[in-house]
Amino acid sequence: MTEQAAQGLQKGKTEEKDEKEAVAPVEKTSEKAEVVVVNSPDKLEAVAKKVKERLAAKKAEQNAIERTTGVKNAEKAEVKKPEEKKVEVKKQEEKKPEVKKPGEKAVDLNKVDSKKVEYVLQRKAVVPLLKAYAKPAKKRARAAIILLRKFGARHGKTAIENVKIDEKLASFINSRGAKKPPKKLKVTLLKDKSGNVKLVPA
Repeated sequence: MTEQAAQGLQKGKTEEKDEKEAVAPVEKTSEKAEVVVVNSPDKLEAVAKKVKERLAAKKAEQNAIERTTGVKNAEKAEVKKPEEKKVEVKKQEEKKPEVKKPGEKAVDLNKVDSKKVEYVLQRKAVVPLLKAYAKPAKKRARAAIILLRKFGARHGKTAIENVKIDEKLASFINSRGAKKPPKKLKVTLLKDKSGNVKLVPA
């Protein structure tokens, strides 16, 4: 072969290479596009398969978003996230426990009533209610309250009508039912200036 013939063959081979080389299809994304130069048709088919797989995966994601949100064209539609409500938590002031001094009583008896009343007489006593069990079973609690009032009138030196029983005391008498009132009670007897007597739990 001559030199000219050899040069012609080389030119022909390079032209064939240029024809075989192709640019693979590229997926359009917001990221930088990738350009792949493929020398053989087999590689071109492999790249085309990968691109098809990517497109199929993207469509599957869009379909999933459409199902969950109910919005078509999920790429264009912006999914609104629910706004988080700001919750302000107010700190409650902690109440400090009152420390008792050695000479003080545990309960200030003047603060028992909602009204500020000065009491002339304050006594603690144990009231026997066993006589209530002499009555019929269903009337024992009522009999115990009557005995309690009589006790308050006698020791407070006033009429039965002026004796008041605290709600807590009355509910304690009825706590086990009308048939079984307590057999004795510890009470505090409070008498004001006008002669009214109040019985409260001791």
